Amino acid sequence: MEYAGLVRSFFSEDFQEDVSILKYVAESDKANIPYCLCDRCKKPIKRVMYVVQSDETDIELAYLGAECIKYVK
Repeated sequence: MEYAGLVRSFFSEDFQEDVSILKYVAESDKANIPYCLCDRCKKPIKRVMYVVQSDETDIELAYLGAECIKYVK
């Protein structure tokens, strides 16, 4: 997975703190190899992964797939 950029930063009601959503994209030759499991639905993440990261501590709070990132508040 390669870093593709910052999606947005906001106060998350789910995590009760300021967070940043970071986007990672799989390299084209490794696009069908699962990187990890989504923390919300437990499906394998293959192509696009979103990382929810704490703005205060820079700790990664969740790894989410393209479908599940829509539900973060």
